[in-house]
Amino acid sequence: MPKKKEENLTPEPDFPERVGLIDFVRAVCLLWTLLILFLRQLAGVAGITLFSLSLLEAAQTLLAVPVVLVSGISCYFSRDNLKRGVWLLFAGWAVGFFTEWLTPAAPVRFGILTLLGVSCILFYFAGAVLEKIPVFLSVLLFAFLIAVTLSVPAGGIGLPGVFTLPLPDGLTGQPLFLPFGFFAGGADDYPLLPWFFVFLLGTAVGRWRSGRWSDFSVRFGSWAEWLSRHALLLFLALQPVFYGLCLLFLYR
Repeated sequence: MPKKKEENLTPEPDFPERVGLIDFVRAVCLLWTLLILFLRQLAGVAGITLFSLSLLEAAQTLLAVPVVLVSGISCYFSRDNLKRGVWLLFAGWAVGFFTEWLTPAAPVRFGILTLLGVSCILFYFAGAVLEKIPVFLSVLLFAFLIAVTLSVPAGGIGLPGVFTLPLPDGLTGQPLFLPFGFFAGGADDYPLLPWFFVFLLGTAVGRWRSGRWSDFSVRFGSWAEWLSRHALLLFLALQPVFYGLCLLFLYR
């Protein structure tokens, strides 16, 4: 739950320990993401291209949407979002360090784990304020902000197809601003704009379902719960394994 004042005696919503639907979505997204990462490494390291890189990168970006949404929803199941955020942030830094070392031509500077870590930490401190906004208005607000900031990585801001204002060159030309989306990164970078608002949209959905998540607690199988519980560990552990397999293909 987001940070609360000690004097607030309002009872916390009754959330189930596990939500089968969330476990299922997280597990399926993990499997597809790992497959796409392996195919991309196969192409980048071993030179074996089964699908076009642009298609794989687009599919990876689409998969990131439910992952970030579910992470936002999960803020209402986490015992400590600050601790969760710090762990995700360190994991993201670890991925960035190893990609800088192993694949310096395509390092991950602000990957999805870093995004989720920063988002959890920000929500820990700002959640109590955001909860003062009615749920319906929160959903509309965050959806609007997503639409307005979608073009930020491309150097503009506005509603695509309606109006777009170019960002100042001083913002778009500085790698220092990559975490905010003002400087275009690689396919594995997920800047705060617009992705932080996708995360916040997830928190709004989580709050909307307050007290009713038990409706979705149906189990999809122990495999989904196991994968969901160990998603971060599997994501981190299998990437170097994939890299090693790709090297075997390269030097076979």
